[in-house]
Order: sequence, then C-alpha cells, then structure tokens
Amino acid sequence: MTLEILKEVRNAYIADPEITAYVSPSKIRVGWQESITAFPSIIISTVTERETGQLGYSYSKRKTVSTTIQVDIISRKSVQETVEIADKVTDKMLDLGFEKVGDMDTYDTLMKCHRKTLRFSRLKYVE
Repeated sequence: MTLEILKEVRNAYIADPEITAYVSPSKIRVGWQESITAFPSIIISTVTERETGQLGYSYSKRKTVSTTIQVDIISRKSVQETVEIADKVTDKMLDLGFEKVGDMDTYDTLMKCHRKTLRFSRLKYVE
C-alpha cells in the first residue's frame, strides 16, 4: 500500500502546473538519496502506515489504512520560495484527501539550504 500512496502523491505533484512552475518533475522525488544537488527540490517519504482489519475481515477483506506522509521542500533561494511551494503542495494534498498535521521551517546547515517540512495524514477504507 505504501508504494501506491507514494506514487499517487508524486504523480499528483507532477501533473499540477502550479507545483511544476516552481519545481521541475525531475526534482520531485520519493525518498532521500545520498546528496541533493538540484534546488529547489521536493522529497516525499512515508512516516507511518498502519493497516487495520475491520470486523469480518476474514470474509470481506475490508480494512482501514492510516498513512502519514512527510514532504520536504528545500531551496537555496529563500524562505519565501519554500513557503510558496509549500502552499501549492498543501492545496494538492488536501485535494487528495489528506489533512495537514505538521509544518516546520528550518535552515539545513549541512546542505546549506532552507527547508520546510510538512506532514500530512489520511485514513482510507480499502476492500
């Protein structure tokens, strides 16, 4: 289920012209790699995922999937750029049925860039 959700989120970002106006699709990635050399970038990762069988699961296979996704937006240009991208990302995540549960601004001294970390959660019923 995790891979499906990560693909759904990345594909939604790439299809959104408001997001790709700031960040090219090649800089929207799932998961961290050794080093980031392209700015601005968006990194999507899973924080938690929990699947719970519903009453009668052995017959219907109905379950709930609770997922928390983290989106890191990094930029060397400015804090303003990370905030503008974050606003577009938040709008898209709300469209996908997620709720925003966390938001943090930092300066990453290791990568020498502005970083905005967002967290979104969604509860989904699956058969």
